[in-house]
Amino acid sequence: MKFGLLVLLLTVISPVKGWEDAQKGVSKMAGDELITIWLSSIDRAAQKGFVSLASLTALPDSVRGDTALWSERFFTAEGNPYHQTSGVNYSYHLSTADTPDLLRYEYEVEGLGLEVIESSSYTLIRARQRVNLHDLKQEEKVTLINRTAQMILNMQDEDHQWDFRFPEPIVDNSRFSTDPNADPIVMSSWASRADGGIHKGGLYFLLFKRIPDRAGYRDIQRWFDSAFRNR
Repeated sequence: MKFGLLVLLLTVISPVKGWEDAQKGVSKMAGDELITIWLSSIDRAAQKGFVSLASLTALPDSVRGDTALWSERFFTAEGNPYHQTSGVNYSYHLSTADTPDLLRYEYEVEGLGLEVIESSSYTLIRARQRVNLHDLKQEEKVTLINRTAQMILNMQDEDHQWDFRFPEPIVDNSRFSTDPNADPIVMSSWASRADGGIHKGGLYFLLFKRIPDRAGYRDIQRWFDSAFRNR
C-alpha cells in the first residue's frame, strides 16, 4: 500500500467499517503494514533532513498542546522530554510526498541517549544503548529492554499496564508488542498496545496516539499549519 493511499485510508475509515474489517482479519494485516510504513517513513525523513528548532514556542499552538499531552501519557516523569533540565535539542521535518510532518527531541536520561520522533499519530523513541544488543544472551536482552522501558515509558498507571511479549530469539528487525492482537487501526485506546523492536542494532519503542472517539488517525502529512510551513 502506497504512503498517500494509507494516509487517505486512515483519515476516512469509519468505526463501523473498521470493526467489520477487524472481524474478517483484513485490518489486522493493514495494521501491521501501517507500522512498517511509519518506520520506513522515519528513515526516509532522516535522509532528507531535519531543521533545527530553537524552542518549542515556535510551533503552532495546536502542535505544542498535542505533544505536551501525549508526552504526559507516554513517558515517565524522568523520561518526559518536557521535564528535562540538562537540555533538549529540537528539530522538525516538513512532510513530503512520502514522509510525514515530524518533531524530534534529542536528550539524555541517566546517560541513556534518547531520540524521540513524533508525528500527529505516533511517537517513536530510539534508545542508544551503551552495550551492543547482539552481544547479549536472550534473557539479558529481555532484561535490558524491560529496564529501559520502565525507566522512560509509562508502563503502568490506573488506566493500563503494559508487559512486552518477546519473540525468540530477539535479533535485528525483531518486533515485540504488549498486545499483538490489538490492531493499531481500530484499537479503542492508546493504552491498548505499545510496540518495540530492534532496528539496525538499536532499540526502539513505538506508541500510538489513538483517541477512543476518533476513527483512524489524523493526516500525518498536515500536522504543522501553513503559517509554520511558510515562516
